[in-house]
Amino acid sequence: MVERQSALKPRSGCLAVVDLDGTYLRQNSLRIFLRCALEQALADGKPTMVARLVIKAALRKLRLITHARMKFDMLSAIALTDKLKDRFRARALACINPRIAAELDKFWNDGGRVLLATAAADMYVPLIWEGKYVATAMVDNPDRLESRGTRKLAAVIRYANDNNLRITDVFTDHADDLPLMANAGADRVVLVNPSAATIAAANMAGVKNLTVWTD
Repeated sequence: MVERQSALKPRSGCLAVVDLDGTYLRQNSLRIFLRCALEQALADGKPTMVARLVIKAALRKLRLITHARMKFDMLSAIALTDKLKDRFRARALACINPRIAAELDKFWNDGGRVLLATAAADMYVPLIWEGKYVATAMVDNPDRLESRGTRKLAAVIRYANDNNLRITDVFTDHADDLPLMANAGADRVVLVNPSAATIAAANMAGVKNLTVWTD
């Protein structure tokens, strides 16, 4: 029994949870994807698609629709062609934060598991992430609920429980993840290039084991 335990890697049974936008990626994946979709529509000569995307973006800028409404309306109108996939993948992968990627690789090599937990759409997350993830569903989601806040926390805990894992590390950049930071029971919560407001919110929420990483 002692020999079997000593053979285990140090992170066996541990789960690291990482946010996508502003954390694993230095930029916002939705903005990248929508920009790529607009460029591809222009290149393919699809004026109707261009007009739909531009109108929705303008409505959001004027605050006539919510961010979630804009997100679901625009993404549901986009055809995920091979050309768009390639364009987006190249643009997004160039934005990976190397420090986070290296930390996750080390965690994985030490026997841990890594879960991407994001409010980004599940229609494009697999294009830039090969592992397990929880994301905003674009189908079978009639209420258009995003995977953020307490919903993200619930999905992460469900994944951990289903796989007999303990959440030990959380990486995020934003106060949207306060439920995850404060309630997941992690040994380490890493804020990646956070704003002063995010740091203050984390401290006010009593987040334990807080670390700040800045470039």
